[in-house]
Amino acid sequence: MIRNDYDAIAIETGVVGKLDSSRLLADQALNNKNLKWVHSFTAGIDAFVKYPEFANADHVPLTNARSCFGHNLAEFVLMTVISECKMLRQM
Repeated sequence: MIRNDYDAIAIETGVVGKLDSSRLLADQALNNKNLKWVHSFTAGIDAFVKYPEFANADHVPLTNARSCFGHNLAEFVLMTVISECKMLRQM
């Protein structure tokens, strides 16, 4: 049984076992009158808004993690390039 009294949901897209998180979110948007906010841990929200129940839920703002990892990822790539150029693995 899925509860329908959450105020906020933080969710990640995907399927775990038989549970489709985007289908679950669409159900929450339709049936949960307490829902005030949804946050996606991923940048893409296409999986959520493909369901009309959620796309039409104007009372539920959807935020996402767009750009929050950009700086860290750039640092990692730069570090990897420098370590490969300096052949640090062989030291």
